[in-house]
Amino acid sequence: AVVGVSTVTVRTASNGKRYYYYRMFIHSSHRVPYLMRAVTNASRDFLATFRHPDGEMESFVVVTENPKLMQQGTRQLFERHGYTYKGKTSQGLDCWEYPFLQ
Repeated sequence: AVVGVSTVTVRTASNGKRYYYYRMFIHSSHRVPYLMRAVTNASRDFLATFRHPDGEMESFVVVTENPKLMQQGTRQLFERHGYTYKGKTSQGLDCWEYPFLQ
């Protein structure tokens, strides 16, 4: 059985900034405390040092598709882990960014 999946794609913003766009799904019967945080941070930390063949990415972007991740406690969790809240997408989802390049 598939417990969950995470995917990463390279995207380019309208200003030319290139970043990793991260998505994750964990089946509801396998959601346990801190699993999302552990998988997201492990992916972020791996990609921070990954030498992409097309060059460096400027950041790691997460869009929270699960409404439970848009609650105040989760927002504070993202902030404690170095993410910056970038606002809502056109679909009303929270967008977070972790910068790789300063």
